[in-house]
Amino acid sequence: MLDAKTEQALSNGIKDTMWAMFWKGKQKANLPELEDSVKRLIRMTTQKDAGQRDNATCIDWKTLDMEFLRIAIEATAFVLDERFQGLKEEWEANDHGNAEY
Repeated sequence: MLDAKTEQALSNGIKDTMWAMFWKGKQKANLPELEDSVKRLIRMTTQKDAGQRDNATCIDWKTLDMEFLRIAIEATAFVLDERFQGLKEEWEANDHGNAEY
């Protein structure tokens, strides 16, 4: 088992690696991964045990920050994808851009 300082350093390294892809140029959205990540987050936050039991079907809450980061990265890649602007224009042309939430 790693001590807290080593675990934090490892986590920071993983985050740096995940964000590094944005510094290299053109982005391609991975919508299936974004969808899967959002579904994992929903499952994680609605499971009855808060990830505390040793149950193979439960998602450990220790991965919650990484799940948020994965969603942020995939959403960023989606917005930076050159195809996003066309999709946004199509969305707005269908009057979805004026919807109040």
